[in-house]
Amino acid sequence: MSQASDFNSSGIAKEFMTDDGRTYLVMRFADRSGCVLRRRPGTGGATADYRPISAQKRVVERLGVPYGTTYQMISRLLAQQ
Repeated sequence: MSQASDFNSSGIAKEFMTDDGRTYLVMRFADRSGCVLRRRPGTGGATADYRPISAQKRVVERLGVPYGTTYQMISRLLAQQ
């Protein structure tokens, strides 16, 4: 379990919720790229199900980072939390 907490606390992946209740997982990789995954509504299972989305830049803008490339925006979003 400590590996998961180390991964999260290092700013590599964080979960965010928008005003409309949608949950997103924002991740940054070692090559400085990143991605945004949307959490699918649960079915009562123990694990969350995330799916990639095509409008990553728009989601990061809604989460409070207004400009830049998608990867720059993801890095700034993870750094400010």
